[in-house]
Amino acid sequence: MKRATAILLAVIIVLTIPTTAFAAITALEILPDLVFNGTTATCEVTVLGDNTTDYIEVTMKLWRGSTCLNTWTDDGYGYVFMSKPANVTKGQTYKLTIDVIFNGVAKPRITIDGTC
Repeated sequence: MKRATAILLAVIIVLTIPTTAFAAITALEILPDLVFNGTTATCEVTVLGDNTTDYIEVTMKLWRGSTCLNTWTDDGYGYVFMSKPANVTKGQTYKLTIDVIFNGVAKPRITIDGTC
């Protein structure tokens, strides 16, 4: 009986350790998009946290070469969605950068490129 109790206790400990360890990890998903229609670029980003208490700050910038054409910022709890239009020139290449601060921690910059 003592051995069965020890085995049961070991199984319970093994099964609860991974759950406890992963519970502290908060997921973050950053989904940028840059779409051209004529001479208008639609700059979008969706940032999703794991919980409604996750505080998210987002800065989105549209670049042509080393020139920043537009800057937009937003923040929120749990998620942030931004969709902004910008005037662009056909044949030019543009870069959209996304900077995110997630629960007070800066995340690596996300960059996507596109040609109008």
